[in-house]
Amino acid sequence: MKFKEVVGIQGADLLALEDKLRQELSEVSFQARMGQLANSSKIGALKKDIARVMTAKTVKKLTGASLNPGQVTKVAKTAKVAKTAKSKKSAAEGRKNP
Repeated sequence: MKFKEVVGIQGADLLALEDKLRQELSEVSFQARMGQLANSSKIGALKKDIARVMTAKTVKKLTGASLNPGQVTKVAKTAKVAKTAKSKKSAAEGRKNP
């Protein structure tokens, strides 16, 4: 599932998708613990899909749901860059002040 696909989903459908993915992750994790899972990469893929849904929810919450998928992708990338810069700055300050 691509981020642009997730951004196109609205409101309650996005929440339902997150619930569905979490349920599927629970089932796949159980299969892995029981030794019945043939493709263990499915766990990582489900976790990434859940993260994409959560990111889309956050971006829509912060910017409003009226944006089209291209605009939301730009906003998400900008937020990620800002978050990375902030964490680098706080890490640098932490090294200066032991």
